[in-house]
Order: sequence, then C-alpha cells, then structure tokens
Amino acid sequence: MKEILLDNIVIDKLHFASLVGTKAQYLHNDRANHGFAMLLGGASEYSFENGPALVCGDGEIIYLPHHSNYVNRMIKDGKCYCINFSITEDRYFDPFVFTPKNQSVFENIF
Repeated sequence: MKEILLDNIVIDKLHFASLVGTKAQYLHNDRANHGFAMLLGGASEYSFENGPALVCGDGEIIYLPHHSNYVNRMIKDGKCYCINFSITEDRYFDPFVFTPKNQSVFENIF
C-alpha cells in the first residue's frame, strides 16, 4: 500500500508545489502527475474510480497516483499543501492516507 514511501524511487521533476484552499468538489480525470497533499484544518473525501473512498483530515497526507481518476469532495473547509511530481520509472502505486508522527516537520517540508 505505501510502496512509494519504501521503494527507492527517483523524483525527476517537481511540477507544482503550493498552499491552496479546498474546493467544494473537484473531478480529476487522468491525473497528470503523482502527488502528495497535506490538509491543514480541513477534511476531504477522495473517491477513486477503481478503488476505495479515502478521507484525509487535518494534518494527514494523501498520496494521489499518476493517471488516477477521482472526485475530491470537501467535508470541512481548510487549506492544503500540494506537491505534484514525476518519477523516472513508469510505476503505479495505490492511493493511501497516512498521519505523520510529527506534523510540524512535514508541514515545514511542504
């Protein structure tokens, strides 16, 4: 499930990194890049076309797979740090949510 965190992947390009507000609902078709999003003070549900619905809440991080199709529905308004990137290999990893042990360290990294 969290193979992207454990594998020896090489990020070859950052496409986007920013702090954004959450939207009421947003449809993603054929996601252009891999991504991580860290929610601050809010919560969102991510319903993937070929998988589970995942809820990401305050201080949690979700991995969003390249080429995935999903709907992002805001549950509670907040902010979101987003990082979109490419890796050198054409790999697919399943989406997942995790809670960092030290939120402030991850927040500073984003």
